[in-house]
Amino acid sequence: MKIFIRVIIGLIVLSGVFTLLASKERQSLILRKLGLLTEQPVDIQTEMPQRRILKPVKKLANTSCAKVASVTLNNQRIVYEWLDLNGQKQISDRRPKRDYAQLRIQKMLINKPFLLSVDSVKAQLPAYTKDHVSAGIKKIYKTLINAIKVRQVRPAHIKMRFISNQNQFHVYRIKVAPDTGNKTTGFYSSRINESVIWATGDRSHITRIALHEATHAMIAVMFGGAPTWLNEGLASFFEKTVITGNDVYSYELIDEHLSRLGRSKLPSLASHFIQTHQQWHDESKSDMNYAIDWSLVFYMMSSDNGRNLLRLMLDSVAEINCQDFDAVQFINQHHEGGLRRFEIGWRQWVESARKNTTMTIHGL
Repeated sequence: MKIFIRVIIGLIVLSGVFTLLASKERQSLILRKLGLLTEQPVDIQTEMPQRRILKPVKKLANTSCAKVASVTLNNQRIVYEWLDLNGQKQISDRRPKRDYAQLRIQKMLINKPFLLSVDSVKAQLPAYTKDHVSAGIKKIYKTLINAIKVRQVRPAHIKMRFISNQNQFHVYRIKVAPDTGNKTTGFYSSRINESVIWATGDRSHITRIALHEATHAMIAVMFGGAPTWLNEGLASFFEKTVITGNDVYSYELIDEHLSRLGRSKLPSLASHFIQTHQQWHDESKSDMNYAIDWSLVFYMMSSDNGRNLLRLMLDSVAEINCQDFDAVQFINQHHEGGLRRFEIGWRQWVESARKNTTMTIHGL
């Protein structure tokens, strides 16, 4: 009797095991049909995937760097300056090979400072527009060399494309510079090294936009890592260059910028300088930023001390080669009275500047 009971219990247990196995098999079959189970399930205890080790990403100092290679024109002469072993200043167009200290480029003499290529197939330009633009670019170069006296002047290949049809201009803009806004009337792309201008209006208007974008091209060659405020300030300043055939350096004030500054609360320069490229171009404040940066460059260009500060600034930007440029620290170190005195002088200039006036730099 005991043996019979044990057999019955064994059969019941064995039946349960078979039922359980059949149930698991049916579950597996259902999961396979749903694609949730592979033919050879992975044992998670023995086949755990190896942990992926990520290499640290190198942080770029300035992601907006727009450095463009200089063009070779074989027409420049460099004048070097250094101190010899006796501490005496030496100047020559031949670089010393030994026994020197504090070697620097005093100046660069360039007969043909740029190569200009113009594509106006899709534009109806007013007469002599190309000549006017070319003369304006030459005047900007001469300002850098003779008025600001930057040390690292490099020849640039300036490529310009003029498009008269508004729709064609914006189609091309979206294709090559999609980060620009639909209010744009001209832009420069360092990726293809090309300035594109919506060529509408009279010669003066088209020339103004062309000189603005040409300045960006020149900055990309000489000062590729220039912060946005300095890049746009120089371009806005040079767009109103008075084009003459003699060595007179004159620049018109931009009345709309002056009006905007006059009716707005000016920000602190410390907060203005630390804006990122994206913050600067925010549509809600880009117009004000253009006005501020134009006024900063105009203010520096209006005095010998200011032009000297601008020269030191541009030379420094060229030398650090796309590393971050701290304008606040730089002005504190290179301007008497630091940023505080610089800002006071700038605000006074904004208040005293008058519309419809032209600044001429004398005694160069």
